[in-house]
Amino acid sequence: MNMNMNMNRNMNMNMNMNMNMNMNMNMNMNMNMNMNMNMNMNMNMNMNMNMNMNMNMNMNMNMNMNRNMNMNMNMNMNMNLPMDANMQCGDVALNAFSPSPLSAAAASLAFPARWSTSPVPLPPGLDGPWTFSGRRGLRFAGSWSASYGLVGERCGRLLLLLAEAGWGRVGGSFYENPEWEVQVEGGRRWELEARWGVEWGFSGISTFAHLKHVKCLTNPDVLFDIGIVGAPFDTAVSYRPGARFGPRAIRAASSRQTSFRGLNPRRGLNPYTSWATILDCGDIPLTPFDNALALHQMTSAFLELGSRPSTHPNRRPKLLTLGGDHSIALAALRALAKLHGRPIAVLHFDAHLDTWHPRKYPNAWPSPQSDFNHGSMFWLASNEGLILNGSSVHAGLRTRLAGDDFADYDDDDRQGFLRISADDIDDLGPRGVVDKILERVGTETPVYLSLDIDVLDPGLCPGTGTPEPGGWTSREVIRILRGLEGLNVVGADVVEVAPAYDGVGEQTSLVAAQ
Repeated sequence: MNMNMNMNRNMNMNMNMNMNMNMNMNMNMNMNMNMNMNMNMNMNMNMNMNMNMNMNMNMNMNMNMNRNMNMNMNMNMNMNLPMDANMQCGDVALNAFSPSPLSAAAASLAFPARWSTSPVPLPPGLDGPWTFSGRRGLRFAGSWSASYGLVGERCGRLLLLLAEAGWGRVGGSFYENPEWEVQVEGGRRWELEARWGVEWGFSGISTFAHLKHVKCLTNPDVLFDIGIVGAPFDTAVSYRPGARFGPRAIRAASSRQTSFRGLNPRRGLNPYTSWATILDCGDIPLTPFDNALALHQMTSAFLELGSRPSTHPNRRPKLLTLGGDHSIALAALRALAKLHGRPIAVLHFDAHLDTWHPRKYPNAWPSPQSDFNHGSMFWLASNEGLILNGSSVHAGLRTRLAGDDFADYDDDDRQGFLRISADDIDDLGPRGVVDKILERVGTETPVYLSLDIDVLDPGLCPGTGTPEPGGWTSREVIRILRGLEGLNVVGADVVEVAPAYDGVGEQTSLVAAQ
């Protein structure tokens, strides 16, 4: 026995052990055995032990054996247990256990829920490791043949202690997996993050794609490359209201998009773990009572966020705005033109022109505030010199026009837009639409990408304020957008999602989030 024992305790133990071992072995052995056994024990112990051991061993073996037997036991015990025990172990009846009587006796404690002096059957042919698991007992480390053990109650406790020290490890039952336990120390926040920081699609607070939420407008020191910003404004609509709830619906519909499951196989990119730091910057607080004030609030917010540094020294942060009705694009263009010091090209996906002269609406009661609406904002932006004439595109048009002629197209031509109708995709296909856009806009011009959800067919995306039948499919729009990756996009929006009119599957919000 090689025993390293470091024991700091005072023990007074009176132990009377009577062991009867009957072993009949027929062995034909030709053995040359040289046994050198050294026992080095360093023990700092104050022990008074009275041990009476009577051992009767009947062994039919042709062997010369020393009393010091090499039992291959390595025991490292570091125990600080003051004990004053007077233990009567009773009898230990053993029958051909392997590898040792101690482990066999310990194995007999494996299955009872409480200590017992009844024989406990042991299953044949099973092997290691067996560990201690609370009141479920000790599980044996080793192997044995079919047999059983009979252990007295108090002796069993001692054997349990010794066997646990020699072979056991603290483990769990079938329902207690030790691998589930994480030891968290001070400063090891990564373990807490790994354990509790991941959210399922159906859990957590609704931020866009479970991104970190920061109120960017009130935290100027937070750096980001792309900010998701909500603009819950819809008091400039001409038909069905409800787009003020669009940002909330789009965020909720984006819940299945997560950074840990975010690789887009169509693109071969996980946008949430690529070069950009992306934050959900929350919503801009906008008044629902005064459109002029709301426009000023949006413009100021876009300027505030867009003028900050990003995580890259030579790049400005970019904003993706969740509308809200389409009139929010005027505020975005005012901010971008000021930040870049030049007019901005517009790539406009919509069923409608949105370049209407304000007087094309009923105007018996004209006012500056009524001129600002979700169908006139590009006309206003063009007249303010915010849109780059000759480099902008409408895509997906299928709207009716005012009056009995094509005067609306004439106004649109003066503002420098190329028109691609919804029907053109039947002849050109998505790739042809992409080619026309790239030819018009180029790859160097700063572009504002504005996507009105009504560019899609209302049979697929009904949750919008001004639905127009005959639109594109979500697959076609996604294919077109993927072909435009070479554009110099400096800002974008997804607008006119009105969840009150959406289907039970929230398909409009799902498409907007995608």
